[in-house]
Amino acid sequence: MTNKIAYMLLTCVREESRYRVLKAVIDNIIQHPEFEKLNEDLIVFDNDSYYSDTKYVLHNTFKNVVDSQENYGYWSPIGWTVRNHAKVLGKEYEYLYLIESDQIHYAWEKLERVENFLELRSDIDSVRVREFSVKESHLYDKEKNLSESKKWAWCTQKNPFTGERVKFEKTSEDSEMYITNFTTLPPSVNRMSLMNEGISHLESLDKFTEKDFWEACYKKNPSVALLDGGICHAKLGYDREVISSHYTNSDKLQKSGYVKCGESAKIDLKGMKVVY
Repeated sequence: MTNKIAYMLLTCVREESRYRVLKAVIDNIIQHPEFEKLNEDLIVFDNDSYYSDTKYVLHNTFKNVVDSQENYGYWSPIGWTVRNHAKVLGKEYEYLYLIESDQIHYAWEKLERVENFLELRSDIDSVRVREFSVKESHLYDKEKNLSESKKWAWCTQKNPFTGERVKFEKTSEDSEMYITNFTTLPPSVNRMSLMNEGISHLESLDKFTEKDFWEACYKKNPSVALLDGGICHAKLGYDREVISSHYTNSDKLQKSGYVKCGESAKIDLKGMKVVY
């Protein structure tokens, strides 16, 4: 079991489709072989859910639940957790692993390898752990619409700042770990220092997109590690019957009480109203 990774589950449930997804994600989390230890290291940040018994389920499953008084979207809760995790969990952590509310894990045990790798490689600040295959990278390429494509895990395989294709270099420390010129993602295992750098940059902007976060992290460290095969997938959020901050249009999101994931107005972490 990892010792230096703080976990964060970000939730917001305001209608039935996200409730179904959250229940599946919770069922998956509690199947972790060392759930009691994981629960000690996990912060659930709930963005003012009000559908059915969501609040009851969260508080009766997890030890450390942060209840926000409104829906602060995607980035503000992440920033709040980076800055305040020690107050909630009782100690400082070296790394943050964000679990988005549609992630299902199939290889929890590999997180220990991720932590060990980061401990050995002080020159690396981020490890991507979402489903991905180096050998079959073409199936995850957003620019290649193949019949067998893993569309729920599509990603752009060009570096957005250099225009170069993504490259993979094997490491000597771990046979499944590669160094790449991918950008980092929030739902990766990231050093707290990297997350703080990215959030600080977003705080300085009146309006931003996810690319601004990538850019700040890329400037700090252009090299990102990738765990071949990953440890989780996000198929549930790709289901067209499920409202998703990634795939559902903005009008439908707003009517359902959600906020679009990719764009945000200015972050005000000190002004957030939360209870924990």
